[in-house]
Amino acid sequence: MTALPVLDTSTTAVDVARLSPRGISNAELSAQTASVEHIHRNRLTLCLLTLRSGVTVVGESQSLSGHHDRHVGEALSNLDAREKAMTLLAFARLQGAQ
Repeated sequence: MTALPVLDTSTTAVDVARLSPRGISNAELSAQTASVEHIHRNRLTLCLLTLRSGVTVVGESQSLSGHHDRHVGEALSNLDAREKAMTLLAFARLQGAQ
């Protein structure tokens, strides 16, 4: 289990600009995921994706129409959380490379 590093203030804007979740595979993210939970409130769906390091990433989806499809809300909030988690893991990889 790889722990996420503490933010290193020596990270430059160039380093952050190179940060891309594309370097993290779905398999790698799945291996780092401990749990996924969805919370529904009216037209808002939250996805709480907890990593093995204990960090929880929150993804969200909100329907603009009066109709809220629970499955679509879960899929979109899950995608949002996964993208955020991939960015976080890419940042951790960048910090480890320095």
